[in-house]
Amino acid sequence: MQPNLTMEKKGMRFLATIILSAFLGCAYMPGHSASVVGIEPVKPFDALGFDAEVENLQPEFRWKASGLERSTYDFAIWKANPNRDAEGKQSWGELVYYVEDLGTPHHVVDIKLLPDTVYCWSVRERRMKDKYLGVWSNRSLTGMPGRRTNTPFYFKTPRNVMMPDVGPVESC
Repeated sequence: MQPNLTMEKKGMRFLATIILSAFLGCAYMPGHSASVVGIEPVKPFDALGFDAEVENLQPEFRWKASGLERSTYDFAIWKANPNRDAEGKQSWGELVYYVEDLGTPHHVVDIKLLPDTVYCWSVRERRMKDKYLGVWSNRSLTGMPGRRTNTPFYFKTPRNVMMPDVGPVESC
């Protein structure tokens, strides 16, 4: 009998979800939820919270449009920080890229990110007409009773890439 690889992959993803949830300080169990707060990401995005893979060091990001006329978007990337601050809160990391007033719900990064590095990204809506500035979109994880964690959308850059100025680059 052939092993069911799809079920095997799902089992591995579920196990990895439990490990990730433990790392984030919340429990993921049936009946607990994860939802998107703010503008919904499209690409790169992993619904279970894993690091979405991107193909190059200047990836394209997409999100769902707000649906309101004359909305623009602010977009940011942080170099991910797995540590917590003194109060036990998850830090989004060091801001490495920021642009505001984008007129379309997508953006290609115009700097080269580091290879084999985990980053996180977020987007927020901006409306000049009523001076509205939305929240940075995030994943809201509800775990154990009374515990809630808001995390950005993680992605990882490729390990081996060609850098025109220096040749192949590998991370340590």
